[in-house]
Amino acid sequence: MRLRILFPASLVLLFAVSTYAQTPVTFNKEVVRIFQENCQNCHRPGNIAPFSLLSYEEARRHAYEIRHAVETREMPPWKPVGSHGVFQHERYLTDEQIQTLGKWVDDGILEGDPKDLPPPIDFPETWTAGTPDIVVQPSEPFPVAAADRDIYRCFPIDLKASTDVWVRGYEIIPGNRKVVHHVILFTDSSGASAPLDDADPGPGYSCFGGPRFGRGVGGFGGWAPGASAQLYPDGTGMLLKAGTRLIVQIHYSVAELADKNESLDADLTRVGLYVSKTPLEQLSVLPVINWRFVIPPGNSHYQVRAILPIIAPVQLITIAPHMHLLGKEVTVDAIMPFLQRKQLIRIDDWSFHWQGGYTFKEPVTLPAGTIVVMNAYFDNSTGNPENPHDPPVAVRFGEETDDEMCITFLLVRGLNGTGGPDLPNRN
Repeated sequence: MRLRILFPASLVLLFAVSTYAQTPVTFNKEVVRIFQENCQNCHRPGNIAPFSLLSYEEARRHAYEIRHAVETREMPPWKPVGSHGVFQHERYLTDEQIQTLGKWVDDGILEGDPKDLPPPIDFPETWTAGTPDIVVQPSEPFPVAAADRDIYRCFPIDLKASTDVWVRGYEIIPGNRKVVHHVILFTDSSGASAPLDDADPGPGYSCFGGPRFGRGVGGFGGWAPGASAQLYPDGTGMLLKAGTRLIVQIHYSVAELADKNESLDADLTRVGLYVSKTPLEQLSVLPVINWRFVIPPGNSHYQVRAILPIIAPVQLITIAPHMHLLGKEVTVDAIMPFLQRKQLIRIDDWSFHWQGGYTFKEPVTLPAGTIVVMNAYFDNSTGNPENPHDPPVAVRFGEETDDEMCITFLLVRGLNGTGGPDLPNRN
């Protein structure tokens, strides 16, 4: 009797699976929902992506490009390997989503029933965590123009604060989203950025890997497309001492526009600071750094290692590896007492143009006695299309485009430290 009951049920199940497999994927029902969740932050009018994915007509023209980009995991741009579920604001497509996009192309790139369309997403262009307590910006807009190489510009901003400021969070609003690729915030407690600004015509000054000075510089934060307000854990924050300048480093992606003769709007990027009226537990930025290396010419896989002992227990909140154009791979591990090893981040295809800071969903506890080890690999051969030297030459640590760096910044709580590192002064 039991077999008579189960057999028809199994036939129904097989029929349902077969019917589902034969049901064509459409833009309106499945595809646009994937785009809304993972792609439209960048792929919409006026933003940095080369085309929009808001409508069927726009997506249809690029369907084969989309399939290739997602199947190779070139898009969405997310560099950490094996990190699914580890970091906040992750850009990641599941295998099922990739298969759905591939099937959409195979099924004929169908639009589908308009009734299946979900409501469009509202993308706020202003502050997402409420009006900031302090809003700062460069003294004047920067006139962005197409060029053969991307532009890296540093804008020192005097906060004009007569007392110390406790910052519990921040948000960055790009002025021209079409060309602002990413933003990195530094602090300057020495005043070294002022003469660099004065010596360079126009607002700000040209910079590349960092703010072009070492003494008194600290890390603060950053922005990439899709980012919203960054609020620190409750009760913690960054201390900006009176007289400290905030340096806003902006990467303008303009090289691909050089042959299009496009007219570009000037950029005036704003930074909003959320301030606490009472002192907070101070967060600290620790550098895992090696500045004593020479990358020989012709070597396509040269290893540089940086080590940082953790002398007091801390909670690791954000991690940000940093190299320049010769960088190819980077792994950062925590070797804890009793030789327990935890991989903090791994990037197998480093790109200077897609770097960033990665905030853990849950802070990582690093007990006293932990050794943080950064292993970086560089390609200083003619086979590296990003190599700024032709022919290759020996490359050392430095701030310029044709120099290199081997640093990982760690944002931690629990040290009650200074809130920022003093990097080696190479000037």
